[in-house]
Amino acid sequence: MLRRGLSAAMSSLLGAQLSDVSKVLLFLPLKLGGAGFQSAALRADGAWVASWAAVEDAVRADQGLPTEAAARAATPRLTAALATARARLGAAGAAAYASTQKEVLQPAIRRVHSDLLRRLASQGDNDGAALVRSAGGEGGAWLWHPSRKEHLLGDDDFIVSLRRRLLVACPGASGGAPCARRATTAGAPC
Repeated sequence: MLRRGLSAAMSSLLGAQLSDVSKVLLFLPLKLGGAGFQSAALRADGAWVASWAAVEDAVRADQGLPTEAAARAATPRLTAALATARARLGAAGAAAYASTQKEVLQPAIRRVHSDLLRRLASQGDNDGAALVRSAGGEGGAWLWHPSRKEHLLGDDDFIVSLRRRLLVACPGASGGAPCARRATTAGAPC
């Protein structure tokens, strides 16, 4: 639900419908060429599993039960909730057994990234794949806060940067190419 809402808001901001590729890029980390928004559903399961892994030994020791099987049998709802979260993580390609959220989620994020690159290659979109591999190319750190007032992006520059980051076709470009330049002197993006 939240993913659709964010995608719709971005479509409205950019003045163009996001493609399936753009929607994937929206949720990839910045360093992998995405816009850096996070999937709350995947993060919630990752946080839950990693947090439990960090305290499980101490909690189980405090239970005073002789075996791990006995401890699990004594906490069937906890055991079932963990199994469900681990199954969802596994289905997403995440590591269901890891001790930090990063370790849990990194395999899933890498899988999404490599699937996206394969998809772009199969579509013959070498330019798009190059932009993703270069973490957005020139100005790839567009989301980082500038340190000086004069470096703030204007609305048009921000929209062009975001279109380029998400491989959204430039409305004024021939052939549906992604935005490649800053706002014109007349103030119109692309």
